[in-house]
Amino acid sequence: LHEAKPYLTAHIERFPERSTSMKLLLAKVVIEREQRPASGLEVLESIPETAFLTEPQRKVRQELVDEAQKLLKTGVLELE
Repeated sequence: LHEAKPYLTAHIERFPERSTSMKLLLAKVVIEREQRPASGLEVLESIPETAFLTEPQRKVRQELVDEAQKLLKTGVLELE
C-alpha cells in the first residue's frame, strides 16, 4: 500500500471532488505504515464535513482517527 502513495496523492489532486476514498487510503498509509499520526489527521480533516461517507467509510475514518490519537498520546513524533 505504501507504494501506492504517489498515485493516491495524484488522484486527490486531480479529482478533489471524488477523493474521499483515496483520502481514507492515504491516511491509512500515513498513519499505519509511516507512523505519521499528525499528518494522517490532516488528511482526514481535509475530508469535508459535507462529504458523503458510507457506514464502512465512517467506521474506517473513526478507527484511523483513534489510531492516530493513540500514537500521538504515546509520544510518536514526526520528523521531516
